[in-house]
Amino acid sequence: MIARLKNILYFVLLFILSSTVFAKKIEISFWHSMAGQLGRTLNEIVKEFNDENANYHIKTVYKGTYPETLTSTVAAFRAGAKPDIVQIFDIATATMINPPGVIMPVHEVFTKVGLSLPLEQMIQPAIDYYSDRDNKLLALPFNISTPALFYNKDLFARGGLDPEESPKTWDDVGRISRILIKKGLVSNGFSSAWIGWSLFESFSLIHNLPFATQNNGFDSIDVKISFNNKEIQTFIKKLFNWQKENIFLYGGRLDDGQSFFTSEKCAMFIQSSGSYADIEPSVSFNLGMTRIPYLANYKESELGNLIGGAAIWVTNNLSNEKLLGIAKLFRFIMSPRIQLKWQNATGYISVINSKYLPKQESMTSTEKMLLEVQKFVISRENKYKGIRLGNYMQIRDLVERQLEAVWAGYTPADEALDLAAEEANRMLIRFNRNIK
Repeated sequence: MIARLKNILYFVLLFILSSTVFAKKIEISFWHSMAGQLGRTLNEIVKEFNDENANYHIKTVYKGTYPETLTSTVAAFRAGAKPDIVQIFDIATATMINPPGVIMPVHEVFTKVGLSLPLEQMIQPAIDYYSDRDNKLLALPFNISTPALFYNKDLFARGGLDPEESPKTWDDVGRISRILIKKGLVSNGFSSAWIGWSLFESFSLIHNLPFATQNNGFDSIDVKISFNNKEIQTFIKKLFNWQKENIFLYGGRLDDGQSFFTSEKCAMFIQSSGSYADIEPSVSFNLGMTRIPYLANYKESELGNLIGGAAIWVTNNLSNEKLLGIAKLFRFIMSPRIQLKWQNATGYISVINSKYLPKQESMTSTEKMLLEVQKFVISRENKYKGIRLGNYMQIRDLVERQLEAVWAGYTPADEALDLAAEEANRMLIRFNRNIK
């Protein structure tokens, strides 16, 4: 009888101890927009962190597309049910930091828990984009990409062109398109995905042209649009005229134009560099990728850079225990080993400079190309950190709407851009009014 009681007491004590251990595990909610392979890779990384950190459990929750995640996050704040950390795309940065107090800047998180990030190893464009005016990090750069020009090396060779000599300038794009069209190898020269980002915003940023006042919105929310300048007007007119020559083929606001390229209807395609890992296995031809074209009257050394993607934000009023867990997770994500895994599995650029990444004895063509992409991202001289405007998602949408009016021949380029600027300024005024 006594032995039986001892066994019962033993199992009761074991249950109490195991329950106590479980109760101490701190759960941190992580909302994100990574679907498919991206989501699987993210979950693998988080699981590895959870397995190595017994006191924490990061719970990932897929919330849909970037705009859907942003909408859910805003609604959650209002309902008092916010996530602990959330992945938000680049163009919503102004929304996340205005009004102040909604998020806790990453630099404050690390200061509070007494840890640090390897900032000296991180690529500067990513740090710049997600920092405040004092160059202190607001959010953790996570999935980073840049606009790139993909091209069909086999078509180049069949057209008598050197497949290893990639197009550099927009004049090159026009010249190559005419050659390939004339020889009947393609019906169109090039198309583009995400046209507001890859052709319009990138044009200003890589040529170091102002997009808006106040350092493109980085210095103040009292901003006025300046993207309707002569340079961009001339470029949009060129694209309109190129439609008549079949050099430029509009493929929609998103990435529908990708099928024009993969089916060899056009020889060149502008898309996020993060798409290389998706495009390369889907085509039967030799694929080339290079930096986005620039105007012939510029030198490469004068060019700026544009990054896209998203960052992870920390919401405010979290316990010190949660903040410590988040800081440990961020350090884990920024470790060279995890950054290399993330880059190779997803196609996004490592936030850690490639010289700090583990050496790879053998690399696939995709992995080699991704290292090259990072090089041309960090080799450019940036006059502007990027674009940071309130209601930026809506502003991009209205710009794309006006561009579609140009492509359709309804509105001249200069008039369309003036209309877009006028409406965008009204949106900025509304944004400022709402956050005050």
